[in-house]
Amino acid sequence: MVQIWNDHSENIAFTGLVFDLKRPTVSEFRVLEAGPANAVIQIAEGADYAVERKSDKDWLLALDGPAPDFEEDDVLDNIRITGNHFDGTGVSARSVKGLVVTGNHSTAGPLSIELAPSCTGTHVTDNHTTP
Repeated sequence: MVQIWNDHSENIAFTGLVFDLKRPTVSEFRVLEAGPANAVIQIAEGADYAVERKSDKDWLLALDGPAPDFEEDDVLDNIRITGNHFDGTGVSARSVKGLVVTGNHSTAGPLSIELAPSCTGTHVTDNHTTP
């Protein structure tokens, strides 16, 4: 399982996720762009949603509101959390291979990053506090 949470954040991007668009697990979303191996999805503010990973294709998730919680029984691979603004929030992950958390900034002190022992190959660097 991987759980990613945030509040009052901007420009959040996740990669390594796949959406089943025929049977969506997201209650309110719009496909903004779609390509052969990627899509940009916008989730409505206040929507009650979850995301289920089905394969290794990359999808970009553009959020309009707080980030979702991802719950997965299988190990997730190669998730990148980069170039985001966090305000009093952080990242918590379990059973992730190749998680990258880099180039993010936080206005509420150091970015909280909690990784369970089941995470492998993680790379956490270059995250800053900005006034």
